[in-house]
Amino acid sequence: MMVENYREKRSPWERAPAALHFLAGLPLIFVYLLLLTLALKLAFLTKNWSALQPAGHGPIAWAIGKGFRFDTAILSYLLLPAILLYFTAFLTQWRPMKWILGGGLVVISFLTSVLWLVDLQYFEETGKTSYE
Repeated sequence: MMVENYREKRSPWERAPAALHFLAGLPLIFVYLLLLTLALKLAFLTKNWSALQPAGHGPIAWAIGKGFRFDTAILSYLLLPAILLYFTAFLTQWRPMKWILGGGLVVISFLTSVLWLVDLQYFEETGKTSYE
């Protein structure tokens, strides 16, 4: 019981090693979401290669690069609330906040996947992406 009281009384500055671990998690979450986006982009290319091939390899590579830059910006905006929850969970040490954060990240992953799969089906039906 004394250990719990000590843990509660520590300031955030006394938890410096935990802060470093905490800060390392942010880029890992971002990289995970970027890899998920890349995997879904590769699925899009594989499924629609016959429709895209007449454009040539150069324009396809340029479009993929530009799209990846766009996806990076979108993921950055999607992660802003998660970053705020991340800092709140660290500073308050309120356990339910960690569950809320985890649930939010699962929702972001799910929405990213669903939006890419919708775009995949939309392209198959219309021949253009949903953001054109």
